[in-house]
Amino acid sequence: MKREILVSLILVACMISLPVASVSAETCGGQGVSQAGTQGIAEQALAKEPRIKCFATVKYPLPGRGGTQTVYIRVTDGARRGLAGASVRVLVRQRDGACWLYAPATDAGGHSLCSFPLGESPTGYTVLVEVIAQWRGSRARAYTSYTPCW
Repeated sequence: MKREILVSLILVACMISLPVASVSAETCGGQGVSQAGTQGIAEQALAKEPRIKCFATVKYPLPGRGGTQTVYIRVTDGARRGLAGASVRVLVRQRDGACWLYAPATDAGGHSLCSFPLGESPTGYTVLVEVIAQWRGSRARAYTSYTPCW
């Protein structure tokens, strides 16, 4: 029970964390760049790159034996408008190993989905699902999970 709570807290922390840009003097070649100047460079870099967000949820949080699981995915811009054409990969970490799946590119509303067999993870084992979305050079991750119950 404590492990499930810890995993849930980690997942929530991962879902709400935002990527942070970091620029150092070494990144800029170390030629006369002060720490104060790096903040302006970081802000410019953030302004040029579109920030995207990825959200994921599973159809069956507590699935029974057999069948398939579906992960619903949404990719948005900073204003939460859906992004069409984002590429999506899904990593499913079951007890017997991990496998990569490719979901279709997002539709006009920023939605995609990916279905896969439930596998043979034992009852009570939390299967972690990581979703990685890419759009125009930006990348975002989302995490969800399910726990087989049979």
